[in-house]
Amino acid sequence: MEEFVIPFKGLDVGNHTFEYKIGDTFFESFEYLENISGNADIFIDMLKEPNMMVFNFSFKGKLNLRCDRCLGNFEHNINGSKQLIVKYGDKFSEESEEVIVIPVTESRLNIKQYIFEYLCLLVPVWKVHPDNEDGEPDCDPEIVDRIDKYSKPDNDPRWDALKGFKIEKK
Repeated sequence: MEEFVIPFKGLDVGNHTFEYKIGDTFFESFEYLENISGNADIFIDMLKEPNMMVFNFSFKGKLNLRCDRCLGNFEHNINGSKQLIVKYGDKFSEESEEVIVIPVTESRLNIKQYIFEYLCLLVPVWKVHPDNEDGEPDCDPEIVDRIDKYSKPDNDPRWDALKGFKIEKK
């Protein structure tokens, strides 16, 4: 996807903006364990300086996720921002999560992988349906009932022996 390649060599020093709209085709181009799809608008403000570049990413959109509780699909709103600092050096390296070094001979930067990683960071660790009007997760009731039926704890005789103890409060 050439659209995510930024040819920074010919750009003047100063601020530059880029806008992207991504959809299911973007997510399908990655091999990822989980099924993530959706649509997002990405706004990038790039500050180009003589010795480095600063990319400020802003994300807004909806991702289709699978609920960890009932395995049903639901939409999750995303809204966030990330920053990437690109320095020039002898060879490519990652100094930290936010700072990379690219060779001075490079003239283009492919930001597709960074967009994907930043979007994945906006996905919650525990993915469940949003709450309904009653404040309860809007999961498939049939699946939740089935989970409750098979997840009843068995009585453990080791703990039953402790139930007979009486503790006096002073």
